[in-house]
Amino acid sequence: MRLADPAGSKAILIGAAQYDDPALDDIAQARANVDDLAAVLADPELGGFLPGNVRTMVNPRHKDDAGLEIARWCRTATDTLIVYYAGHGLVDINSELLLATSDTIEAEKEFHSLRVETLRRAVNKSDARIKIVILDCCYSGRAFGKAMANEASGVLDQIETSGTCGLASAPRHLASLFVEGERHTVFSGELIRVLREGLPDEGALLSLSAVYRELRSRMRKREHPEPKITHSDSVSDFALVRNRAYRPAPAAPARAVAPPPPRPAAPPVQRPSPLHTIAEADALVSGFPRGGTTNTQLASAAMHPTWPVLARLRFVSELAVAGETFFAEQALQGFGVPDTARAVSAVKRLCKDLAKGRMWEKNDEWDVGELVPDGAEVTDVDARQLWGIAMAMLLAAAELPEPVRIQAIRELADLGHRDEAEWIAQGMLRDQHAVPALVADVMVFLSQAADGTPGRTGATPPAPGRSRPAEPPT
Repeated sequence: MRLADPAGSKAILIGAAQYDDPALDDIAQARANVDDLAAVLADPELGGFLPGNVRTMVNPRHKDDAGLEIARWCRTATDTLIVYYAGHGLVDINSELLLATSDTIEAEKEFHSLRVETLRRAVNKSDARIKIVILDCCYSGRAFGKAMANEASGVLDQIETSGTCGLASAPRHLASLFVEGERHTVFSGELIRVLREGLPDEGALLSLSAVYRELRSRMRKREHPEPKITHSDSVSDFALVRNRAYRPAPAAPARAVAPPPPRPAAPPVQRPSPLHTIAEADALVSGFPRGGTTNTQLASAAMHPTWPVLARLRFVSELAVAGETFFAEQALQGFGVPDTARAVSAVKRLCKDLAKGRMWEKNDEWDVGELVPDGAEVTDVDARQLWGIAMAMLLAAAELPEPVRIQAIRELADLGHRDEAEWIAQGMLRDQHAVPALVADVMVFLSQAADGTPGRTGATPPAPGRSRPAEPPT
């Protein structure tokens, strides 16, 4: 984790506070948003940006004024780029987000507003290694893809590009944007407070992911719409500021200790496996509050390498189905998944199809025809085989690299569940798109299993129940 390099980092902060059109209410707080966020970024104890590299633009008169200035600052950034906008967000007939300027006329918004596509192109062309776009406006969630709560239809991605982190306030109505009498808009006010005051439970640097989690918690407590985040690569681990609330643990006082007499070397200690049991995974999942507050323990376990691959993948699927996309993507990043957003969507779709039994009907990617012939009921098929194929499908849907998939079945065997590991391995061989390297490794595993390894002796694997595609077990 690192901070921005002051020499190559630029920020442009735009606040549209006043409007000529009486149909658009003034947002006086937008000016304070820009001024105070600029102060945080330029504070040498926080953001560390050079003051001359932080551009504030309040009440741009015309969309071209804002667009040209954004493009200029995007071109000159080489390390970190921050683009911030606070003001009215409008939506055109094609569901594209429009950012209002002072001369915007709502009735003619398509011709008097800064299109978010213009902003996206400018950011995309920047040579900056880290690009952060923050939008505090109505409908801002539209800039980053998925529609906001209570909207009927989705909107295509309009801002996400490689190396970019997008953070949006995502209020659907103006009433959610600001509260009369407060200095800042609701979202930006909480953002500025988090950056300025820090978080006591975080490290010396404050990552964007930590900032997002805190913002979401605070917006929930204020009963305002939750913010939205999208990111590619590992940009969410970039630190926007130093953590002012960080307090390092006091060092233990040094004391003189006589060196111990030399002893013969002891034999190496065989440490127990750090892997958690399947029962522990079941217990953790059973406590997941579906439809409620995020279970941070489950999210943490999904990202922690001491859990078996299949257990972590189960946690990912639980998070994905519950709508906790951010944490599911973070966990898949730890596996080296190249496109985490696509993988999470595939996992959600698979879980839905398994729940409805659709994965067994005329599947062109998996060889399951002889298992579930036309007209046969899924429950009439050997539950063990279906379970193994479902787990293999889950590993494939998450786009886990081939070595990680082999690791998953070896871990399961080492935990005493050799039969289940073999069922999954057999399921992997039914993947009609499996690469030769994966097939070869699976054959090696099955050969070793037939000889009695891997897998501990004396363990009693759980008896499989009837096929339950709705909830494939780990």
